[in-house]
Amino acid sequence: MVKVQLEVESAQARVVAHVTSRIKRRDLKAGERLPSRTDMARELGVSPMTVRGAITELAALGYVASKPRIGVFVCDRQPQQKPPRATSSGMEAIARSTIGVVGDLPLGVSEAYYRQEEGWLEAAVVGIYNVLRDSGYHSLSLNPKIAGMRDIQTLADNVVAGMIVTESGDYDRVTELGLQVAEAGCPFVVAGNRPEFAQFDRVGPDHEQGAYELARFLIQKGRRNIALVWGSDTDRYWFASLRKGYERALHEFGLAHRPNIQSYDAPLKELDSAKRLELQSRATAGFFVEAFQGPNPPDALMAYSDAASFAVAGACRCFGKQPNVDIDITGFDNLWRQSEYHAVDDFVPLATIDKQNIRCGAELTRLLLDRMSGKLDSAPQLQLVPPRLVLTE
Repeated sequence: MVKVQLEVESAQARVVAHVTSRIKRRDLKAGERLPSRTDMARELGVSPMTVRGAITELAALGYVASKPRIGVFVCDRQPQQKPPRATSSGMEAIARSTIGVVGDLPLGVSEAYYRQEEGWLEAAVVGIYNVLRDSGYHSLSLNPKIAGMRDIQTLADNVVAGMIVTESGDYDRVTELGLQVAEAGCPFVVAGNRPEFAQFDRVGPDHEQGAYELARFLIQKGRRNIALVWGSDTDRYWFASLRKGYERALHEFGLAHRPNIQSYDAPLKELDSAKRLELQSRATAGFFVEAFQGPNPPDALMAYSDAASFAVAGACRCFGKQPNVDIDITGFDNLWRQSEYHAVDDFVPLATIDKQNIRCGAELTRLLLDRMSGKLDSAPQLQLVPPRLVLTE
């Protein structure tokens, strides 16, 4: 451990000496921008993290100043004499062992709560903070509604050793954030497997395998005409993954797959739960007419989420079909107990998928720590967490 620490400090000191020498020789003049961290790391044969640490030290000594999202520049006035270096200052030690976590993570909620309500994406917080704690790291929680891009860039430059992003609703913002953090030489991981995140290390649930296991379960129950029920927002990348898993299972058993059936999932927030479910069920029934009145009606429906499965069940009743008696219905996400519709309808999906969000958070954190320790090659890494089939009957 001492040897590794000395080697790291020696490499950082070498970068500091290289830059200060160039400044003193006027190779780098006042106001001039330094090469990027990536270029400096390549030129000097060190890691971007080492360059980042050296720049932090040079800034503390007064040689350079960092301008977020612009670059690092040589200061107009140079220090007259280099102060003695504090190789083990408290703040440096804290920064080396602090991980920033960006996302809507309600830390006041107990771990026991999320272990019961693991279907919610926020349950990943349990896995993230457990691994950070057990690995000896501090955590710095960042509220994405308050922290701006410049704030996060400053933290990546000077305060944290790595960053985890769980909030991925604004995909363009996450992509921009990742590029900025990478430029700072700060390791970065993101939750989810959207195509936009392909350039970053990432971890997400295996939606395709989840749909495959649900379809296989229905087939083994004797169902032969299984249809996948879609939502209105088909831009969600995981819809395509669900479809792949569904088709893979049917192909494996020599069954023909059916076209997706649309459902109605508009929020209708101005209505109470019972009225909203009734309207969504009736509207969804309108999409079911062609499939149900055709020559080969489905004997099982795979709803894309537990929340949507309630309207699917209501739509089936409109055709005189009793859910899970005349026609099987499955969900996804293992959230049916927490759905607002569970209080007004006794329907329960026959089976659902637990995406294991707590494990996703843990694996996301381990991936970051592996990146920081140099265990991974330069290519972006993708890890998919296997799902767990949950039978409710």
